[in-house]
Amino acid sequence: MDDADNLEGCRVLIVEDDAMISMMLQDVLEDMGCRVVAVASRLEEAQRRSEADDFDVALLDVNLRGEHTFPIAEAMLQRRRPFVLTTGYATTILPDSLHGATLLQKPYRRQDLEAALRDARHGG
Repeated sequence: MDDADNLEGCRVLIVEDDAMISMMLQDVLEDMGCRVVAVASRLEEAQRRSEADDFDVALLDVNLRGEHTFPIAEAMLQRRRPFVLTTGYATTILPDSLHGATLLQKPYRRQDLEAALRDARHGG
């Protein structure tokens, strides 16, 4: 694996409302060498965290307690901040503006997560 693909030290923001998924993600990311810098489970907190500059890539659950994270993803897209959308729903719910975004369909495997993080960091 070349250095550009190495996730060692990659700072990740997790936006996920399911506590079990969030804890599992933290464990898997740390095992891959990433550093989880923040976890947000509510939309307002996710918005605030996404505007910070202390992460390299964000994992955004599409649906947080019934509210979509699309506005956060669109703002990150405009700021050229890498993110991965995660969802258990059909991809047809995505607005046109996010159709080119890196998408990770739940449930996903570790290798899918790694590939999605690399894809997002390298601009899709």
